[in-house]
Amino acid sequence: MKNALVIIFSLIAVMLSEGASASNVDSSNKNHEFEKVQINYRTGDLCSFQFSPVYFCDDRHISEIKKAIAEKRPNFNRHYILISILERKEYYEHTLVAVDAETGIAYPFPFDSYSGYMDEKGNVHDFGHVSYSLDSNQVCVAGSIVAYRETDSGKLCWKFEGGKFVGHRTPYTDE
Repeated sequence: MKNALVIIFSLIAVMLSEGASASNVDSSNKNHEFEKVQINYRTGDLCSFQFSPVYFCDDRHISEIKKAIAEKRPNFNRHYILISILERKEYYEHTLVAVDAETGIAYPFPFDSYSGYMDEKGNVHDFGHVSYSLDSNQVCVAGSIVAYRETDSGKLCWKFEGGKFVGHRTPYTDE
């Protein structure tokens, strides 16, 4: 009986030490710290689309990006963290940003905001729905988007390629 207890405690000690080394491996696999916002389209400046009211380098946006880097694991296109940032709650508006967990570079989507579908009077009554996956470079918004002075509704999709979101056209994707 005494030998059996020694063997059991030895196995537990080995398992605990393996668990500790496994957790050390996980902690070394951290996301890269925030580096910068990068917009690979015509811009008003380095942190905003031309004519856009959204400035991605203000304290609030940078704070949301840094928080996502610290708390989330990649959830989009293998090594990106897709985050939705609340812009105007009363209008159910969010912006979308893809952050490269390996470089810390944040790539805003080429629109000012997304929300739920608009009714016939142009009012929105809920948040839009975003679909994406870890194993795909495609993101779809079911609802409405606003970019510059244009509004579009439906299931709107983009693929992330070469630092740009290509697919559904917005005024910010026009070259």
